[in-house]
Amino acid sequence: MNQVLIASFQQQKGIRGAHFYDGEYCEFVPWHHIVESCNLMRDRENPAHLEFEEKLLHTISNIDAKIEYVLVRQHHANITIECFREQGL
Repeated sequence: MNQVLIASFQQQKGIRGAHFYDGEYCEFVPWHHIVESCNLMRDRENPAHLEFEEKLLHTISNIDAKIEYVLVRQHHANITIECFREQGL
């Protein structure tokens, strides 16, 4: 796991939201800002946008923010939503 992601996960532990990562930088966006942005930018005419929005909101709303992290990763034109779980040693 990339050190940038690990640092971002540790800094935002227990806070519901998503870590947006482009391969170089990682920015954490809290849940309420994501919901506000989705409401402002909603494009009902674009099924791909709605599908992404639904998956993102569903994933974030169903995590345990104390031990799970949502990562939105962009690589060129591909965007993925991933969920990571903290594992104790």
